[in-house]
Amino acid sequence: MPDLLEQIRALTSQLDEVTLGKLELKAKLDEVTLGKLELKAKLDEVTLGKLELKAKLDEVTLGKLELKAKLDGTYLEDCDGLWLFTREHLPKEKDEQLNLFYKISRTTLRRCYNEIDTQFATFTAQNLPNPTTKSLGTSTSVQVNGRVDIFNNKWSNQRAHLIPDSPTCAPYWGHSAEGALQPLPNNSELNKNKARTLLVMGYEKSRKLRKVPQNFIKFADHREVYDVDPSVIIIPIMDLYELRDSWEAGTSFDALVIASKITKTGRTEPCLAAETYQKILSHFEYKDENFCTPEDIDAATLLIRHFLLGHAGSLAAGIPTDIDPGASSSERNDVLSALEVVKGEIINNGVALPGIHKEKTFRKVLKVHFPYESDDPIPDPWLLAAKAAVNLSSTRGQKLLPACKKAEEDDYEIMQELHEYQMRRRLDNLPAELNIIYAMGEVLDTPPQTSRSGAFAVTPPPQVNRSGAVVVTPPKQEGWDDWETLGD
Repeated sequence: MPDLLEQIRALTSQLDEVTLGKLELKAKLDEVTLGKLELKAKLDEVTLGKLELKAKLDEVTLGKLELKAKLDGTYLEDCDGLWLFTREHLPKEKDEQLNLFYKISRTTLRRCYNEIDTQFATFTAQNLPNPTTKSLGTSTSVQVNGRVDIFNNKWSNQRAHLIPDSPTCAPYWGHSAEGALQPLPNNSELNKNKARTLLVMGYEKSRKLRKVPQNFIKFADHREVYDVDPSVIIIPIMDLYELRDSWEAGTSFDALVIASKITKTGRTEPCLAAETYQKILSHFEYKDENFCTPEDIDAATLLIRHFLLGHAGSLAAGIPTDIDPGASSSERNDVLSALEVVKGEIINNGVALPGIHKEKTFRKVLKVHFPYESDDPIPDPWLLAAKAAVNLSSTRGQKLLPACKKAEEDDYEIMQELHEYQMRRRLDNLPAELNIIYAMGEVLDTPPQTSRSGAFAVTPPPQVNRSGAVVVTPPKQEGWDDWETLGD
């Protein structure tokens, strides 16, 4: 019996040792499992780190691609990417063609145009004043420091006209000017066309639509891309009825900006939209607020369709081609011939109208704000939309109104006017006593004029006429803007 008990104790002890061994083995296995888990966690951390690194590298790569696209001019959408162009035929009857223009035309004069004489058509042809035939210029030799244009480029007083300044081309915009102002009183079409010329050109000492602040935008180096062979289209993001019936001077608004490829007849090489973007956006700030929403694109597209149809209706009805701009010249004959060709084209084949591409992913579409700087003049969105319609139609080979190639403000007469303008600015900064002496013909060594930033402004030397006498110009009239006295 004692031996049996001893055997039981020995067996129990052995079982305890086995159990203990199992527990120790389990503990070691648990340690191995924990180690594996820790290793997996570390591997997961490494994997996550690699993924984060890849994401950052992808962001850098995307940023480089976006930067390259911006530098190459391919970051933004162009006309043919955004829109599909289709031809719409115009009505056959003249009254119905003109109704397309009347739809976009204002019926009441905006307050900012109250000083523009619009009552010419009540006169007889013999009593109408003679229109001014001078180009009024787009810039001066004075650098405006610390200012930028609507695309954030350095600005040196260059203002892009909406209705053109050129005496050769501007008269053909007479019907468009009437649409921006108010209808002329009923009278003979011949008399109305002479009156339309006066609406655009003005007459001596009158206030002229083509030179009021509402007819300009700040756009540096704009001539080639906005006037001569336009590839830039700037469309107000507005409802037609708001633009036509309720807008008043000083009311800010946004505008869609888009460039177009130009492959029309007469070009040896196509002008690519990317090249245009490169020219105008070298200093532009690409921020979210500077891109159009789908709603913005819809509104601008509908508005430009209205203005294309309106101006096509005006041309088809023969209003611009019946306007007599004055003495004939080879350039005026070329302008008229080009208008007649487009008139026949749109009557026979319809006007090209844009429609948004369906089910397509677009690149970003640019948006600018007027005013760009707080003290900028705000253009009339009606005039801006008219200019957009002309530029867009030009890219389709159907330029509805002209913008001449000749830089007429470089003529001798205009250089004189620019000098006189600078002299008025200079005289305004002289003390009254010195101003009187200067007016008596004495040339004084006055200190250099400075801008608001303190930088010296360049003023041309006093001008002399053919007899050798100094040309003295009195100070500008009170209440007139600088660019409104330029050329008078």
